[in-house]
Amino acid sequence: MSKTNRTCFFPEEGDSAYFASSVVVNNKYLAVGDTGTNKVIIYTPDNFGKWSRTREILPPVNSALDREGSIFGNNLELDGDTLVIGARTKNEVGHLPLREQTGRRYSSWRYLINVEVVFGILLMEIVPVC
Repeated sequence: MSKTNRTCFFPEEGDSAYFASSVVVNNKYLAVGDTGTNKVIIYTPDNFGKWSRTREILPPVNSALDREGSIFGNNLELDGDTLVIGARTKNEVGHLPLREQTGRRYSSWRYLINVEVVFGILLMEIVPVC
């Protein structure tokens, strides 16, 4: 029977109880959503396979997702170096697209990130919440 190396990831100071609300991994990156702090944490392995926290991705400054009541990192997709981050904002009256959900109105957003690039977040598309 072969031994399997296991790595455990735990919240660190500054993370919330919603740490790992979404998780996606490939051989180069582990992305962990923390919707309580509106961030996505990136881990990368070293040459020996030890994973370390290397980067935090936050919503664009002064965007709707940068406000209280928004959720950033609730859905993650990873393909090579490309990470898609799902997000949701609570709308003001008159904002589109809208959908009634548990008495609140939300817009859904998807952001496209090249994980190798240290900066930059690109709005990929705006889709209504289904």
